[in-house]
Amino acid sequence: MATPMPKPPPRRSPAPRAEVLRLDAAFTDASGAPRFHLTLPPGLLADPGIQLLVRHERERGGYEYPTRRFLDAHLTAGDVFVDVGAHIGVFSLHVASLRRGCHVLAIEPHPTNVLQLLRCIAGNDLNEGIEVVASAVGATAGTAPLHFNSTMGHSLRGLGLPPGAPSLGALTVGVTTLDSLLAERPHLAGRRLILKIDVEGFEPEVIAGADRLLASGRVAAVIWEYGLAFRAGERRQAALALEASLRDRGFRLFRFPHPTMGGPLLPFAPTFACCNVFALAGSLAPLPLYDKPERRPEPLPPLERAPQDAATRAETTRLLMARRATDAARWADFEATAAGAEARAALVAPKIAAGARVLDLGAGAMALRRLLPTGCRYHPVDLLPFDAETIVVDFNQGQFPAGSYDIAVALDLVEFVHEPRAWLTRVGEAVPRLLVSYRPATGADETARREQGYFHDLRTDDWVALVGSAGFVVSEREMAGERLLLDCRRP
Repeated sequence: MATPMPKPPPRRSPAPRAEVLRLDAAFTDASGAPRFHLTLPPGLLADPGIQLLVRHERERGGYEYPTRRFLDAHLTAGDVFVDVGAHIGVFSLHVASLRRGCHVLAIEPHPTNVLQLLRCIAGNDLNEGIEVVASAVGATAGTAPLHFNSTMGHSLRGLGLPPGAPSLGALTVGVTTLDSLLAERPHLAGRRLILKIDVEGFEPEVIAGADRLLASGRVAAVIWEYGLAFRAGERRQAALALEASLRDRGFRLFRFPHPTMGGPLLPFAPTFACCNVFALAGSLAPLPLYDKPERRPEPLPPLERAPQDAATRAETTRLLMARRATDAARWADFEATAAGAEARAALVAPKIAAGARVLDLGAGAMALRRLLPTGCRYHPVDLLPFDAETIVVDFNQGQFPAGSYDIAVALDLVEFVHEPRAWLTRVGEAVPRLLVSYRPATGADETARREQGYFHDLRTDDWVALVGSAGFVVSEREMAGERLLLDCRRP
């Protein structure tokens, strides 16, 4: 009897190929089409840095929106944009896609990122506008170990990796200087430059290697990442020295209050929250506002929040006082500012007449709008564009809304204004009546008030006298917890 032949195994369908992700830029051209796109292979989609980039490009109006909005506003035809730590090219592609004839130097040391960068440049037909330099940059030429834990987590000598961060290894890379790179390109001589430096804690060395470039007067702006590495120790001292050196060269230092929302540039203070620093030469004047098409509150990422231990909070306040700067990390945290807003608004809403033009100074969550009497016209004022109607100002730069109103409300605000008398005088020019709260000093330790973020220590009589010296008469006063609430009118 013949032995039956075994049946062949059933044929399996080939496994589906993983899809390559095409990520369109959030920024568009004049026709409304995305300015460029990123083609991301499946192997990159699990990377934490790539995941962050994709999420912000899709959901937050563009990865690092304020910085890209700044570049759009200030790059002019013929400029040179130097992208140190170019990653896979978001900023380089963003600048080249402006089509203004800018020359882009995209500098990136890690081979994986360089390969992806080249693919993205070719995929957008921008080879003519971007020159890729596969190197690290520092204070001197040579070689150095590049440690990494994600595509955005590469750091020379591991300086920018947080303690306990997982390491994916290290490789030795070549290091050059910005002075050398520009000297090797005589065709770029004399052209204005904007530098963007994101190198995970190695920023002081990169800028040290640009001494001749900075002395030339050609650099209009240096945008550098003030990151986690600069919170303590030797790296913090290096960052403070870098800040001082840029100021000594005549640069003015600013930051945005939020990493993804639009807003104004604020004077920079070296506190303990991460941000991009914008060092601007005297020839470059910042815009009053770098606005975003869709105004809305956006969550503040953890690293952009200041550490919450009492000693750090007090030191943060002192640093802000020394620079006369606004506490950006405090006011950009919309969720935190919303706490207690309804109760504060309920203190003053019954005191406002129907039909009044109301100026809400430091409006935050705008709880007052919901409690106002019928017919009131509400005008919210804040540091960030939390709403389509928000008037964006920084009181500590002397900014104030134009126009006149019937009444102004300022709750939990004046303690954080460096010059309260000048501010009160400006309020008096805009309104005949002010409802304002202040937490007077009560003899408690000065450090306790700094831990709360307060810039001054006026006692009750001093505060009332200050209000009077600004031209107001106090018609009513009451205590609401620790707050002294004053109803003030111009005579």
